[in-house]
This record gives sequence, structure tokens and C-alpha cells, in this order.
Amino acid sequence: MSAGFSGKTASSLHLASVTIPSIQSISFSWVPWLVVQDCTQERAPPLVGEAIFTYSFSCNQPSLLFLRGILVVRKHNPQPINDDDLHRLLKACRRHDRYSQDRLYQYFYGYALGICLRYSRSRDEAIEIVNDGYLKIFSNLDKYTEGLSFKGWLRKIMINASIDYFRRNEKHHAGLDISYVQHEPDTANALSQLSAADIINAVQSLPASYRMVFNLFVIEGFKHEEISAMLHISVGTSKSNLAVARSKLRRILDATGEEMQRRKKHG
Repeated sequence: MSAGFSGKTASSLHLASVTIPSIQSISFSWVPWLVVQDCTQERAPPLVGEAIFTYSFSCNQPSLLFLRGILVVRKHNPQPINDDDLHRLLKACRRHDRYSQDRLYQYFYGYALGICLRYSRSRDEAIEIVNDGYLKIFSNLDKYTEGLSFKGWLRKIMINASIDYFRRNEKHHAGLDISYVQHEPDTANALSQLSAADIINAVQSLPASYRMVFNLFVIEGFKHEEISAMLHISVGTSKSNLAVARSKLRRILDATGEEMQRRKKHG
């Protein structure tokens, strides 16, 4: 189905058909040129940094971004990159070559998004954090030491970008005395019974303060003293937030598991 377009037009405005399901129309501000390609859920959005406008549509597709007046959506999934190619790519990125920066963004987008999804409450929020992280990566490539794991370095930056996002957007850090938290069984067994999507959804549903501490302690392996310094909270608050997060997560996972059993029984 071709999407209709509404907005200001001019003789120099060229529109290409777009086949995105569940979209009836797209409204946009006037730009000299517009190029639209097919969009699928698995594709990474274009490289950020020069976005003029961003639009999210009422479907499960990534946002489309205007770059220098051009609306572009990726059509390809990048293949794995070897060490030699990565070395050449990083060298070009240090020279601020835009094509190379775009390739680097595409290569590691899925990996970066997987990290940020755990720290965010939604996919849109995770994409915003990923984009913040990539801007930091391109600004600090000279600090990356060749020979060390680039994915490890990128992971650290994405975690820090998630922490920065949390600090900017959370006015109040929820916490309570750990002595009031009832002990809950470990969530490992429950996690093993659910899909990755179920687990991500469960973690995303936690309040931000609990979600951050849970990820940093359980997934990343940081100590409470380190988390305290990262999030600007006390060690006691870090411990209590972890206890509450585990309690809440266990209840969410139990409810999800019960729902799955009901569906199997009546399916």
C-alpha cells in the first residue's frame, strides 16, 4: 500500500512511493527533496546528528528521520565485520568520514540497542539513548585503544549513556529501607522459562530507579558502591532498590508465566 502524503508542496518536491503497512498518511514540513525507501522493523534508523525532523508512526516501524532535507530509511542488514575492516573503518571515522560513520552505526546498531533496551522503558527511549551513545562514540574515538575489544568499549559507552539519560529525566530516585523488603526467590528459574522479549518487557516495566540498579548489579556486575557513585544515590538506596526490583520483577514474571499457561490450556 502506498502511503499518502500531506503538507506544503512545491514544484521541486519529489515524492517516492513508500510501502509501510498500517500507515495511511504522513505529514511533514516542506523540504526541497524527499526520498523514501522501504522500511522494515529489523532495520536500523539512519545515522543521527543532523536530523532536522523526526517522525514516529502508528506501527512497529523505526522512526524515519530527515537528514539534510532527505528522508532515508535503510534497506540492508550489515554483515559481520572482521578486525582488519574494523580497523580501517575506525580510521576513516576518526577523519570524520560520514559514510564510514554511517557504516559503523549500522554494524553495531543491533548490539547497542539490545543493551539500551534493558535500561529504558520503551523502544523509542532506547533508540534515543543509542543515538546519544553514538554521538559520544564519534566524539571520543581517539580515546579508544586499538587492540582492545571495540564492542566492550561501545558497551561501556551505551551503559554510561543510559545512566546519563536516567539522571536527566528522573527527578526523584525511589528507594526504601531494605529491612522492609520481603525476601523473594531468585528470578533465574522464571527467566529461563520466558522468551527474550518477555524478559525485556518485564525489566522495562520496572520504575526507572529500580530498573537501573537491577541492570547495573545483576547484568553488568557492578558493586553497590560503584552504583552509588554512578547514580548519585546512597549505598543503602542501591541495595533497597535492588531488593524492590527483584520483588517486582518476580511478580511480573509470575504473572507472565501464568498468562502463558492459560493461553496454552485454552489454545
